[in-house]
Amino acid sequence: MNNVLIIGYGYWGPKLTRNFSNSNYFNLHSICDLNNSKLKEAKKNYPNVKIYTNYQDAIRNNKFQLVVISTPTTTHYKIAKKIIQNKMNVLVEKPLCLNLKEHLNLNRLAKYNKVKIFIDYPFIHSGGINYVKELIKNNKYGKINSIESYREQAPIRKDTDVFWDLSIHDISIFSYLLSKKRILSIKPIIYNKKQKNFKKISIFLQYNNTNVFIKNNWDSPTKIRLIKFVFDKAIVYLDENETLYKIKIYKKLNNQFNNYSLEVPNIDLTEPLMNLINHIYYSITKNKNNLLNEKFYTNVTKTMTMIQNRL
Repeated sequence: MNNVLIIGYGYWGPKLTRNFSNSNYFNLHSICDLNNSKLKEAKKNYPNVKIYTNYQDAIRNNKFQLVVISTPTTTHYKIAKKIIQNKMNVLVEKPLCLNLKEHLNLNRLAKYNKVKIFIDYPFIHSGGINYVKELIKNNKYGKINSIESYREQAPIRKDTDVFWDLSIHDISIFSYLLSKKRILSIKPIIYNKKQKNFKKISIFLQYNNTNVFIKNNWDSPTKIRLIKFVFDKAIVYLDENETLYKIKIYKKLNNQFNNYSLEVPNIDLTEPLMNLINHIYYSITKNKNNLLNEKFYTNVTKTMTMIQNRL
């Protein structure tokens, strides 16, 4: 089995831990956190794991095939650098870094030490997003004209802002879906710019002939994870909050105004984090990779940096 160390058992760490514990390919070996109460909780849930308060003790005493970093954003670079220098593969909760220079430096280190970097963009691995990707690839409903994404309500964080917390999900999704298109224009709008860590943002992007609108908001009475795809012949709604019927396809009838038929397709409902873990296994052990490689990850950070420079 491939031994795994989880660093950080706060908000996202337990979700990653649960999926690695359920994996057929990885062995949940150790968990590290600075908070003793969190470690007690982890040990209660996973009595067979080793626990550490210092990740350097963990990597000094064990050889891990993968180290998972789920710590505050500002710590990602330092910890990932140390792990890579110890010649271990690493999975980092998004974002990997807050600037392109650090990202490229980690890429160089990973190449030198012959290990791989993975970034946890969970929606890329969802059945809904990959269903839409096939629609775009096969041109089933004609070309895609516009996309609207609404991602609202999330825990307010002190280590970053809504742009690097929520917008990065949308940027990773559209970098994946529109990989053959080039960004022609960018227009971000911050609604509370005077605040250190602003909580609301809208972003307008133009990918060749596809217009994209993104709205992200931490402070919302309801949790929204909705993306609307407008094709020539259909409008597709993807709602990640739905348990079963995540995708609804409204097909245009005879090009008549407001005249549609509804189709609800079957999609892969496997938890995206488990799909991510499977992807990592095949990448590490079989050297099989697809679009989600160094080039893809770097492109997401480049796009985020381009937008950030216009804020």
